[in-house]
Amino acid sequence: MPRCWAFLCDNDGQVTGDLRADFCGSSESISATSLVALIGPGRWKDFLEAVRTRGSIQEHELRIPFEGSVSSLLLNACLTASGVLVFAILGGTSRAGGDSGMAVLAAVHDFNNPISSIVGSCEYLTEYSRENLNPMQLEMISVIEKSARTLLMLSGRIAELSRQR
Repeated sequence: MPRCWAFLCDNDGQVTGDLRADFCGSSESISATSLVALIGPGRWKDFLEAVRTRGSIQEHELRIPFEGSVSSLLLNACLTASGVLVFAILGGTSRAGGDSGMAVLAAVHDFNNPISSIVGSCEYLTEYSRENLNPMQLEMISVIEKSARTLLMLSGRIAELSRQR
């Protein structure tokens, strides 16, 4: 079964919010902090610097040791007002065949629902509360909406990759 992580980290690369438990619903998971440790400090620092420079990264693939073998880790990330939001999927060790693809598609669907709500809420606030918000608040809403749209795009790409396997 593929393993998925969604987490937020600060500018120093420390995990500040691990959303994996809510996202995948798996009790056998490793934490995002442990995943970052598997990536290694040098590669993790380089990845975060690239995210800060570009604003987002899609499909950054790394090879990491996992459960006694080397596995492929696909990282997607975007810079948000709260830090760097990372979505990771571990492949290369799955033996479940077609069932793993369905699990990823179900997880992506579950991930998209709250993100779509965030986009809709941002659109509502921008449209109907413009006169009650100052320019800084409007900019924050714009950043939140942009980040949420990036997540929707990334999850769509992950679903596409899952269908290709």
